[in-house]
Amino acid sequence: MTADIRCSELTFIPIPEMNMKNQLIQFLQDEEGATAIEYGLIAGLIVVAIIGSLQSARTELIRIFGLIVTALTAAV
Repeated sequence: MTADIRCSELTFIPIPEMNMKNQLIQFLQDEEGATAIEYGLIAGLIVVAIIGSLQSARTELIRIFGLIVTALTAAV
């Protein structure tokens, strides 16, 4: 069973003042997505900086606790 649709039976609902050109211009002028991406990049750089500082702090803490263990072992 096939549907027989004629052009006279179709109803087109026009969207007022939103033709393809206006939609494209609005899309190109929209900067919300760019702002979200910028905030994401900033957050990523902050995370990288935190990880880098924690790595150097980790190395220093290992050295300090090693000195403490050595001093305590020698004292006992």
